[in-house]
Amino acid sequence: MDGSVCEFPVGGDVFAGGAPKLGSGLAQLWDCRAGAPETVVMGASSVLLVRVLDGEVRASGPTTETTIGSGEAVLFARAEPIGLEAGEAARALVLRLSRPRLQRLASRDHGDGRRLSTAAPWPLRGVAGDDLAKVFVDLERAAAAQVIAIPAVYSALDERLHEAVVAALGRAGPVDQVLPTVRSVSHAMRQVQQQPDADWDLDRLAAAVGVTPPSLQRAFHLHLGKGVSAFILDVRLGRARESLGSAHDSRPISAIAESLGFSKPGSFSRAYTRAFGETPSETRAMAVRSYGIGVTKER
Repeated sequence: MDGSVCEFPVGGDVFAGGAPKLGSGLAQLWDCRAGAPETVVMGASSVLLVRVLDGEVRASGPTTETTIGSGEAVLFARAEPIGLEAGEAARALVLRLSRPRLQRLASRDHGDGRRLSTAAPWPLRGVAGDDLAKVFVDLERAAAAQVIAIPAVYSALDERLHEAVVAALGRAGPVDQVLPTVRSVSHAMRQVQQQPDADWDLDRLAAAVGVTPPSLQRAFHLHLGKGVSAFILDVRLGRARESLGSAHDSRPISAIAESLGFSKPGSFSRAYTRAFGETPSETRAMAVRSYGIGVTKER
């Protein structure tokens, strides 16, 4: 290949050459003919995505050696330095993504607690009508116009990019290979989902899955974006909503709440309203109107 080695920064909330470095901005539009090389060192909380716009780029690291052609995109998930060597007149988008955020979205979309495999660089391919190709076009325009660091622009593109990348990762290979499950998190999730009325707390759930409480709490935050108590509450409120909206459950609201571990009707009602934007009575009233069900009155 003909061209110098061009590498990119990750740390520091600073700007260089009118484009944000990867520590503070989502993307940098790279024209290898301009600017001095710097170094990419991906940490435990971030991953590197390279989208080649023109020409060819060779990526190399301690465990990585791959060539990215024009129009192709590759995600590098391993925490190691990546050198990017450009062919003649190569242009690329260099993007830093949040590993925890990708994992949380993957857990939401594919169920269980999911992590991003570091086994290999993952090629990302869009399909007709999906957002991946569209967000790449919008990123290129924003980076070229030097508006990528405007908060509203950054936030919108950042959200779209993470969503689109998770969808593309689901097509990069077998889901359990690209986004394998996290045993402790997945086991704990199933325990709560199968027995939402059990007297779960962090210590009991950690003991049930064979890990320490701090370890389980960290894993929940890393892969689900919430702690164990918040997850337990969400599962119970979800089951309550199913019962209140069901044509086959005529129990009083207080009985439904109590069956799911809520000893105080007032605290249940407040938590339910915060979660769904309506009171339990309003959910039940809509079910009554929809299904014409008979309901046992509160005592």
